[in-house]
Amino acid sequence: MAHVAQPYQPDYPECERGWVGAESSREKELCRKGRDLRMGRHRIPVCGDCGAYEGHLHQLGCDTEICPYCAGQLLSCGCAYDVLQLRDPVRYGVETHHLSPALYTHGLTDDQEATWITLLMKKGRIPYIQYPLLCGRCGKQWPELFFVSDTEWRRYVQPDQRGSLLCQACYETIKARIDGASYLRVVTCEVTIQECPWLTETLLPGTLVYLYPGATFGCCGPDGIAVSWTFGQEPFFELPRTAVGRLPLPRRD
Repeated sequence: MAHVAQPYQPDYPECERGWVGAESSREKELCRKGRDLRMGRHRIPVCGDCGAYEGHLHQLGCDTEICPYCAGQLLSCGCAYDVLQLRDPVRYGVETHHLSPALYTHGLTDDQEATWITLLMKKGRIPYIQYPLLCGRCGKQWPELFFVSDTEWRRYVQPDQRGSLLCQACYETIKARIDGASYLRVVTCEVTIQECPWLTETLLPGTLVYLYPGATFGCCGPDGIAVSWTFGQEPFFELPRTAVGRLPLPRRD
């Protein structure tokens, strides 16, 4: 039988689990979140739950370990019952997931758990590797989380991307692009600072702007139109009506 090499799993002291070797409170907080840890001249990510160094095995029972059978969370998947063939759909119903009442209530026995661990080792337990969370649009690492309603998320995020992570800046951009689609306009001729002194630079043909939908309080003259760089957001500024036109229809070459 071929021998399956297993990553090294050190015995982490319970009192240091999650921030092994961290010196400052800031380092400990980063480690609790599963970020990296300075060790000498190197920085090495540490599991935020069990304290495993990157490349090492998790402590058994860690809630971030991946099951080598189903690629789900090892702590909560039902692969142990399937691999050990403990389900019996003839004798037990769906209310206990086809497990005996004792097994459903108390879990694996010590002998069953020992067998399951042996099978996990033979299959090849998956060591801890830190894969950063990325914004699905811009690729920013570890974006700050924010909350929107399910209804709003479904309105603005297309079906195949609803399981992706988005940073708030990208989400707000997506919202503005969708809501402002009918307000998007293009500058059709050069607009100079001499003509519009409030501009910081000359606008060239092809520059994109949004019609400003809010109140302008009479700031624009009869021959001007209020626009902004971002849909619905101030500051707005005035451009000549004759210099702003609709976007041309896209062409397929």
